[in-house]
Amino acid sequence: QLQSLKVLFRHKENIKDKLKSLKRETSSLLAVVFPELDKVIKDPYNVTGLILLDKYPTAKHFEYVTVDRILKLFRKVKGNNFNITKAQLLLSIAKDTIYSGVAKDARAFFIRSNITLIRALQEQIKSLEDEMIKIFDKPINEENPITKDDEDYISSVLDNLRTIPGVSDKTLLALLAECGNLDRFKDAKSLIGYLGLYPTQEQSGNTLKYGHLAKRGARYAKKALYLASVAAVRHNSELKQIFRNQVASGRAKKEALIIIARKLAYIIWAIYKHNQPYNPTRVFVAHP
Repeated sequence: QLQSLKVLFRHKENIKDKLKSLKRETSSLLAVVFPELDKVIKDPYNVTGLILLDKYPTAKHFEYVTVDRILKLFRKVKGNNFNITKAQLLLSIAKDTIYSGVAKDARAFFIRSNITLIRALQEQIKSLEDEMIKIFDKPINEENPITKDDEDYISSVLDNLRTIPGVSDKTLLALLAECGNLDRFKDAKSLIGYLGLYPTQEQSGNTLKYGHLAKRGARYAKKALYLASVAAVRHNSELKQIFRNQVASGRAKKEALIIIARKLAYIIWAIYKHNQPYNPTRVFVAHP
């Protein structure tokens, strides 16, 4: 299971890198053909943004467009919040754009071609994430408890890991794909060392500042845990309290989030080792 997960996870990360490259390429061209777009569309690569760009790829393509025609594009989009005010603003900034319209059709073809590729890669990433989850989606028979020697042991562990508030499947899959069997670490401290889950330090005179996460370690798993710490502070009452205590004691928010990420690593390692669901009373136990 873990080897299969690793293969799929690495493939997904390679596709994500290709997707980032395509987005950068497209954004560079959008900065030419519609530099004012970010006043209305913050993320041109979500469902709404891609639909809009596919239909009207440059500012000059809005020349004869009405508000109703724009709103009609999004009527069937679930969760769409593109309203009349946004549509009016979009038309207004398109009218006053600094783009002259040079090579409009060629640039539009370029953008639409990239949109096709972006959508295909987004779909591939979603399919890979579904396939990774499928590896562990095994029915658990409660009458016959699973032992560590059973083939489906990790599936039952994942079910218990899912009980941690604020931690998503993406985080857990990244950690397992990068670190493998967590039993191979003698303790949680060893896992944290493997991840490289500590901040960089910058000293100026008597002042010590904490920066971004260190570059060493398991890059994808470390990033996933850090992002999970942000979600946990919102959705996990115990970790939210620890975060507040750290900030109140004078820690920078980034440093406090790294402490939460380390705490998550302790929690995940303990759940994996003992195959027990999340226990909020254990969160406040001090760790070395």
